[in-house]
Amino acid sequence: VYFREGEYNDAVKVFTKVLELNGEHVDVYQKLGAIYSHLEDWQKAKSFYEKAIQLEADNFQVFHDLGEACDHLGDIDGTINAFERALQFKTGNINLIYRLGAKYKLKGLHEKMVEHYTKAIELSPKNAPFHFELGEGYRNLGQLEKAMEKYEEALSLNADLVEAMYSLGEIYWEKKYYDKMVNLFKKAISLYPTYSRAHFELGKAYRKKFKFSEAIDELKKVINLESNHKEVYFELGSLYRENSSNHEAIECLKKATLLNPQNGEAFYLLGKTYEDLGEPEMATDAFKKARGLQTENIEIYIKLASDSIEKGDFQIALDELQKAIKMPNVSSDVYFLMSKAYRGLQMPEEAIDALEKADSLGSFGDS
Repeated sequence: VYFREGEYNDAVKVFTKVLELNGEHVDVYQKLGAIYSHLEDWQKAKSFYEKAIQLEADNFQVFHDLGEACDHLGDIDGTINAFERALQFKTGNINLIYRLGAKYKLKGLHEKMVEHYTKAIELSPKNAPFHFELGEGYRNLGQLEKAMEKYEEALSLNADLVEAMYSLGEIYWEKKYYDKMVNLFKKAISLYPTYSRAHFELGKAYRKKFKFSEAIDELKKVINLESNHKEVYFELGSLYRENSSNHEAIECLKKATLLNPQNGEAFYLLGKTYEDLGEPEMATDAFKKARGLQTENIEIYIKLASDSIEKGDFQIALDELQKAIKMPNVSSDVYFLMSKAYRGLQMPEEAIDALEKADSLGSFGDS
């Protein structure tokens, strides 16, 4: 009575006395687990469900409720084990199948994820989220064609499934299906005109199709919708640079570095654009910032070394080039510049040695 009426403290006292008399009442352990679940004391709930299972290992509800307790405790393995045992008694329980798929996704067990979402679709073939999640599983396994098929099917069942749109768009981008990408995000914008990401993805696709005017229009819409979008200024700055609109590129790339000071590529492009505009000091400053973030970009070291040699700062140039030669795929240009730096430092033997290395690697600049 106390249990049914929600008077849990009194119910616990009664059930405790029952167990003192007979500690093998499965239903009492189950009810105590249920009480502590209602009270959100998940650790106690779990312990009572486990005791119930020790006495009776073929009870669907106890395994189900144990899984719920484990889930609230953040015990993924415990949740999976309990739900899988519960599923043995009710193999068509679609809620458990779906939730197990989600847990396997968290664990990175993508084959098990695919297995469970496939079962879920067999039971509910018109469920768009099931198709989406199966697509995620295939994508995580590297089976992109199957993933695309599932995302497309999800969208055919529910055109508003935004996460399916973006996942599908990412695969179109990876596969270079730019026409499909344009159609997808134009449709997304028709449904959600203020979604900045849809405009951003459409702008990227237009850029790849060399429709620069359309790309710029879409990227500007992103800024109107989300003025501090971290990616759009870099994308727009790069696009302006491709079109030799260097002053516009500078403004966008400066904004990109303000919003994301860790974007080494933005600093690098900013340096190259300043260089094109004949502003070497500004270019050098940007290249130095890029170097601190893109330590594997050999072109930055070459640029900084070239600038230093032109200024007569041969030791600074040599320092940059010595970092560069430690990188893979060193070009002849690095050793050619190194020979110039050594000559400037009055080190003829080292200069000759560097020139010979440059010659062995292939063509290089005029001495």
